[in-house]
Amino acid sequence: MLVGRSSEKLISRVERLGAQGNVATFVADAADAEAASVTATVEAFGNVDILLANAGTEGSFAPIESLTADEFSFCTGGIHMADGGFTAA
Repeated sequence: MLVGRSSEKLISRVERLGAQGNVATFVADAADAEAASVTATVEAFGNVDILLANAGTEGSFAPIESLTADEFSFCTGGIHMADGGFTAA
């Protein structure tokens, strides 16, 4: 399952992969539709074996140590470093 905001780009990716009917697409903004895209995946394939969530938001382009907490949170979609580990907001 490929999830993206543009059906045209998704179709292009499927063509580039040379997929032969074993790839489905789902148009959505990944930041807003995690559950819907997983549901669509299960409906198309029966289950989810591997999930790679590789979406992000472009924000300030600067060394990480110079970002404010708000800038970092915006770029990571609400995932924060706390006590040496990641926590979800």
